Amino acid sequence: MKFSESLKKNSYFQNVYKNGMSYANRYFVMYILENNLERNRIGISVSKKVGNSVIRHHITRLVRESYRLQEEMFCCGWDIVVIARVAAAQISYHETEKSLLHLGKLHRILKMKLSVQMLPVLTHRSTASTPPPMMPYRPCWRCLTNWT
Repeated sequence: MKFSESLKKNSYFQNVYKNGMSYANRYFVMYILENNLERNRIGISVSKKVGNSVIRHHITRLVRESYRLQEEMFCCGWDIVVIARVAAAQISYHETEKSLLHLGKLHRILKMKLSVQMLPVLTHRSTASTPPPMMPYRPCWRCLTNWT
């Protein structure tokens, strides 16, 4: 993972649970908490209620891989904890990816992809004769504070 690392210590998980915000869908619950770092830290929790160790590790690998491939769409600076629900035992890779992106949208930590014609680059000071250049992604709300 380029922009992320694993959340490993129990105290970090507990801090995210106590102070973070959560949203859920059919397969996962996602907690997020701002970490004031330049990268995300992701933790994955799959309880024994979901299944045996083979199933739990399979779900963990699916979540980690779908996050890794969509990592550039997530804004940086967050601790993210993903908790698998019992329904996730039968989930496919595409459903995992769709569920994670859905939760990212609910938390508003995704950089939404827009068409090139929809959004000008915010740093460009355009004159009346030249239109501003376009950018393919809308920056997240945290990124907008650094733009002029």
